[in-house]
Amino acid sequence: TAVEQVFRRRTIAVKHCYEIVLKKNPRAGGRLVLKVTLATNGRAEVEVVSDSVGDPGVARCVIRKITSWRFPKPETKAATFKVPFIFRSL
Repeated sequence: TAVEQVFRRRTIAVKHCYEIVLKKNPRAGGRLVLKVTLATNGRAEVEVVSDSVGDPGVARCVIRKITSWRFPKPETKAATFKVPFIFRSL
């Protein structure tokens, strides 16, 4: 879908959030699940559903990134979905 394409194109921005935290906290890693609601204007509202990354800085950064992105406008009403991210150091 067009929304998935936005996330795929911005993967590097999300990875960057993790890499910043990883420099300060090398043990950070885990799963972050966000609930994203796309308003009819294409803007996103984001909240944390679960976070086992071990550093709240990752979630704050990812949320900041996602809320700055432009998404395709939903056809009828606001759309809500969950987005999981897995972060682990290599």
